[in-house]
Order: sequence, then structure tokens, then C-alpha cells
Amino acid sequence: MAKPGYRWSDSWLLLAVLWAARDGAASLSAIIGAGDAINHALFTPAELNGGLARLIDGGLVVEDQGCFRPTESVCRTYETWACRDTRQQSEAVAAFPGAEDDLSVESAGAPPWAPTREVVSSQEIGEAERQYFARVRK
Repeated sequence: MAKPGYRWSDSWLLLAVLWAARDGAASLSAIIGAGDAINHALFTPAELNGGLARLIDGGLVVEDQGCFRPTESVCRTYETWACRDTRQQSEAVAAFPGAEDDLSVESAGAPPWAPTREVVSSQEIGEAERQYFARVRK
């Protein structure tokens, strides 16, 4: 399978998966929360579905019973730069080895925002966002 072209938001999503999955596979709600902590914004449904599809297809993330975790090679690489601040971590993820395109730059040849397949449904995204907001509002 050819490696997918990546979008800038895929680096944000990969870092969110890394942060959220520190103790095992991460729920969608935990990934949304980590993404908000990193970028002070929520992923759009297209960023989640498209990004998860590209990261899974690229061998960087694994889906495990509705939860997500980075692959072992991603974890090993992350350990070498995890002590950096958030901006530096985002830059390091953006230049992750194996990425066809620089994750930090949208090139003319990058795929459209529309996801190639649905990894999570809009209902699952909505429920994950409700769970996240319930946690942060306590």
C-alpha cells in the first residue's frame, strides 16, 4: 500500500494520539482532549476521519476496538524528543520519518480534506466531544 499524503493537521492528530495513549490505547474523547490541550481547538470531523485514515494507512497509528494507539516505531521515535516543549514536539512530529510529504505544509498534491473513508462516525465524534466537555466542566 502506498503511503498517504499527509495534511498539516495530521501532525497535530498524531501528537494528540501520542499524548492520549501514554497508558495504552486512547479513546476518541481522550484524543480530542489532547488535541485541544495542544492546539486550543477541536478537530473537525474531516480532520479526525481523514487524519486517522491517513495515519492508519501510513502505519503510524493502529485502531484497537474503537480506540487508537501509535505504533511501536512512532513510540520509539517520540521517546527521543518527548522532553521538548509542545511547539518543538509538533515540529518533530511534522518531520516524522516515513511521511511522504512534510506534515507541516499543505502541498498542491496533498489529498482533499474529504476523508477517504469513515474511521469514526459523526455520532461517535459527537459523543466523544460530549464526554470531553463533561470532563473539563467538572
